[in-house]
Amino acid sequence: MELKYFLIIFLIVSFGFVKAEEGFPVKGLEPEIVELGDMTVVGLQILYSSKCNLIPQLWERFMPRIHEIKDVARKDVGLEVSYDMQDSEGKETFFVIAGLIVNSTTHIPEGMTYKHISAHEYAKFTHQGPISEISSTYNFIYKEWLPASAYEHDDEGCEVEWYDERFKMEDEDSEFDIYVPIKQKS
Repeated sequence: MELKYFLIIFLIVSFGFVKAEEGFPVKGLEPEIVELGDMTVVGLQILYSSKCNLIPQLWERFMPRIHEIKDVARKDVGLEVSYDMQDSEGKETFFVIAGLIVNSTTHIPEGMTYKHISAHEYAKFTHQGPISEISSTYNFIYKEWLPASAYEHDDEGCEVEWYDERFKMEDEDSEFDIYVPIKQKS
């Protein structure tokens, strides 16, 4: 669990989204504790590396191929799903999928994959403002809210960014939701 927090904060600071000394400009951002039901996401996936942030390129490759995904459950929602897995040697790997929620996986376009996400409890935060300022929201979540809350990150769940009609890339009035998988602190 500690490794995951370090990795997230390291990635945010290392790739120039925000400098560490800028602090935490997001104040008053309190989550809603919600449960998301089971869902399946079909899309493009990358193995995330701290040496090179390929998430923007993942979305650039995915967007022109959205029409290839069949049996879409929510045509108005795009997801970015992050999760880690351990290989046979116990080494953790971190994956990111840009995709759509589907009703079935009977047709997976070539080069795409799917991820089933089990029902889980989440802290739902709404990022407001340009996407380039997302690090302020993540800094608040992982450095302020989570340590002070009655919850801890649940490594069994997937982190989900939920993009719908409110998302407007770099506009000041842009919004999207970040779902952080949680469990009660022991």
